[in-house]
Amino acid sequence: ALLRRRFALEPVGGAPAGGACYRLVGHKTVGLPEGDRLLPFVGRRAELELLRGRVRDTLAGHGQAVAVVGVAGVGKTRLLRELTQAPDARAFRLLEAGSTFASIGPYRPVVELLKRCFQIQSDDDIDRMRERVLTSLQTGEASLASSLPAFFALLEVPHTDPSWESLEPAARRQRTFEAVTRLLLYESRVQPVLLLFEDLHWIDTESQALLDFVVHSLAGARMLVLVSYRPEYQHGWGSLGHYTQLRLDSLLAGEARELLDHLLGSDPALEPLRHRLIEWTEGNPFFLEESVRALEETGTLAGGPGAYTLNRPVGSFDVPATVEELLAARLDRLAPGDRDVLQAAAAIGRDVPLALLAAVAGLEERELRPVLRRLQAAEIMYECSTLAEPEFAFKHVLTHEVAYQGLLPEARRRLHARILGALEAAIREAAPTLIDRLAYHAFRGEVWDRAGEYLRRSGRRALFASATGEAVEIFDQAVVALRHLPQTPERLREALALRLSLRDALWSLGQVGRIRDQLVEAEAIARR
Repeated sequence: ALLRRRFALEPVGGAPAGGACYRLVGHKTVGLPEGDRLLPFVGRRAELELLRGRVRDTLAGHGQAVAVVGVAGVGKTRLLRELTQAPDARAFRLLEAGSTFASIGPYRPVVELLKRCFQIQSDDDIDRMRERVLTSLQTGEASLASSLPAFFALLEVPHTDPSWESLEPAARRQRTFEAVTRLLLYESRVQPVLLLFEDLHWIDTESQALLDFVVHSLAGARMLVLVSYRPEYQHGWGSLGHYTQLRLDSLLAGEARELLDHLLGSDPALEPLRHRLIEWTEGNPFFLEESVRALEETGTLAGGPGAYTLNRPVGSFDVPATVEELLAARLDRLAPGDRDVLQAAAAIGRDVPLALLAAVAGLEERELRPVLRRLQAAEIMYECSTLAEPEFAFKHVLTHEVAYQGLLPEARRRLHARILGALEAAIREAAPTLIDRLAYHAFRGEVWDRAGEYLRRSGRRALFASATGEAVEIFDQAVVALRHLPQTPERLREALALRLSLRDALWSLGQVGRIRDQLVEAEAIARR
């Protein structure tokens, strides 16, 4: 089991009695969670066949949008991975994007999508990014060239175009939606496109609006838009003839038992435990897997995956009522130093650069590496290093949520303030792409003077990118930040300018009532 976590193994014959022989095929690709690879795909045959049917419809020129809906841990990502790795999907160009817990800034999934489309690498500088975009557009349709300002604006590549800059925010927003949709439709004529968006329940409002635009435009295209989200999320695609919602429920009892057979093994003494786990978890695959892992860590189970034995009677232990409670208890059992590092990583966000984590945790990288190896061995985190620098991520987004939400408010504030300090210390001047992240940590770290500055800049960036809804939210946070600072003449001027920026953003949204409120507040500030 330990080797399978790091290497691809192929069973071979010739093992002595009671043993097993494997051929080492290769090292597993860094960058994907490895836990799921230990388990076979269980159940979901009808759901997978439905998805394959939509693949065939798309290849026939009937564009499709499919939403896989289910609670956390039910297996949405695993089902989507099974489809994208199946022979049915080989004809497609796969473009992946997604939203994550604690996503920062507008259009993040869209920018991720464009980078994949233009084959922009993580270590590309601005000149290289510009070159890749221009090269891609030169081989495309002539109409795509007119979309260049929109692409450069989303990617934050400096570009002077007076006609683009003179557009009203609403017009730029419309041009942006049209540009991205035109690009995807062109790509689908060259090769069928599978557009994969995961975790829409965390998507920002502008990315959602753009995705809506794409979904309404794909009926006659060779493009399959595949999304996943939790049941509380809503969108407006239900009336579209080319839209399908696929509800993913927990595994049936027989399917859950099959999964447990792979997790636990075939020891007959484990039969009462199987029954209790299926009852406790109601067949949620992630809950089942984490329950088994927790039972091993607490000494209830001995052995290893697929070959466990029971150390104590079934009636002598209990499992928390929810997977969140189970995860919280499991994280509480970590060594204090390991837990501190995990919580620092949770506050940093989706991508956790090693150097930043070391600075926030107050450790040298050589001291941090053993901690991360233990977190990887526990299948809590995994390495997803880029060409630029080593990075880590949580294996499951629910673990990230639980680790972050388990922080007390004061500890959370201190961590965000330390992250802000570490980011500022690592750069001479805040690049535009970092402004949103700096604003996010400054506000949550209650570093009010820095928060006010970064939030104003972040809001102006969102407004220029036509993300007016996001701009309003950011400017509102800037107002909160300024209220925590002494009301000096300089701060009052900043507060006045901020109200006028809010007015501009609200005008694009047609929120006349709030515009009036801002103007009244601006007048009161000006009279001081």
